[in-house]
Amino acid sequence: SPRWKAGQRVLVTGFRVGEIWWGGYASKARVKSEWLCEVPSGITTRQAMAIGTAGFTAMLAIDQLERAGMRPGQGPVLVTGASGGVGSTAVHLLARLGYEVVASTGRAAERRDELVRFGASDVIERDTIADVPERPLLSERWAGVVDAVGGGTLSHVLAELKYGAGVAACGLAGGDKIPAPSSRSSCAATTCSASTQSCVPSRVVRRCGSGQRPRWTSPCSTP
Repeated sequence: SPRWKAGQRVLVTGFRVGEIWWGGYASKARVKSEWLCEVPSGITTRQAMAIGTAGFTAMLAIDQLERAGMRPGQGPVLVTGASGGVGSTAVHLLARLGYEVVASTGRAAERRDELVRFGASDVIERDTIADVPERPLLSERWAGVVDAVGGGTLSHVLAELKYGAGVAACGLAGGDKIPAPSSRSSCAATTCSASTQSCVPSRVVRRCGSGQRPRWTSPCSTP
């Protein structure tokens, strides 16, 4: 492809490489040119791999919510599954962007200090939002949600959205169905996954390469 030249730093994420296509662990691989994204100048190739699929998914979720109108100061943003890779990175990125972040996890007592260090203003037990609500609308609570759980949790948080707020759903650990109809007039919901995305948008890759990238990508690759 004339778009790419020898020596350019590139990455491939998405397209199910390593899942249905060979090459996920290869030191050298031949791939389709349209699969490539340029590594931003702000990060090294090692840092790009430290961000990984979980990091790109977290930033993709935040990017989608901001494109739908979410901004700091509108209220707390909930991150479910906050102990996992996507959730903990989303907590960290949202806090760096100036959001008030509430982290939900089934290990609140064990992970509270760590999640607060990542930037969470509060940590709640997942059981408090895991039940399917009896009513389709509950008191407005969340200005946005990064949901890495799905199932009953997604049903519950949809009922607690502020008017006009949105959910970026990026996980199915709690199930792939919403058990009961849950909706609030003028809310937005989107699904996102960096692993199955046909291509992570270049703006998301650039944001990960800017000052918004997780601090823990340098100098080490663990939080």
